[in-house]
Amino acid sequence: MDNYNSVSSGREHETVNDPLVKIEQAIWQSLVRAGVDARHPWRWPVLSTVSQSAPETLRPPCVSGRILVLRKAQAKPSQLMFYTDKRSQKVQDIRKVPHVCFTFWDPKKMQQVRLAGDATIVEEGDLWEEHFNCLSKRSWGDYAADHPPGTVIERADPYVQDRKNDGTIINNVEKGELNDSLLTKKVRENFTLLVVKAKEIDWLHLRRSGHIRARIIYSVDSTSPVRRSFIEP
Repeated sequence: MDNYNSVSSGREHETVNDPLVKIEQAIWQSLVRAGVDARHPWRWPVLSTVSQSAPETLRPPCVSGRILVLRKAQAKPSQLMFYTDKRSQKVQDIRKVPHVCFTFWDPKKMQQVRLAGDATIVEEGDLWEEHFNCLSKRSWGDYAADHPPGTVIERADPYVQDRKNDGTIINNVEKGELNDSLLTKKVRENFTLLVVKAKEIDWLHLRRSGHIRARIIYSVDSTSPVRRSFIEP
């Protein structure tokens, strides 16, 4: 992918040997891989949203970033999937402004990808059920907290006593506080799937011989690219 001699092109000019096509294919191959490989550097991207100020803070509305775990990526349609707590600030941000941006960085290849798109909050349905069923019991504690993420608490890790040595949460049946059906109900209420359809990818390769940058614009339904271009780094 180091031979970048090509002009900007739309789909009508693309060929299998077009370096812009190869760049896009390599990006999605890496994203798909990151969705199943916890060691892949793109497994942990930064999600940026337009965030309103929280009542207890003094900051004005701003762009807010945080790390998420990439759960799944699909090239066609071009979309990414993530898990979160529906009470989190990022979900509130997305409800108001669904336009988001993810930043991926590969330190070995020295390649950055910024993927901008529109996020959909999925709280029910077949797709939601499919991903909820993939959620390990070890992760249930992330969605079973009594208070929303970001709530001021008295000590650093109030839930550490609710986890066994292997990291799985004690399901409160053992503690006599909740029966299993109530715990399941609580986790199901808070677990949320984020589906992000790609609208634009900005790819940057840092090289000693000269940096290379490309932009890919996608169709309204994110099913195919409508424009690929090399741009000034």
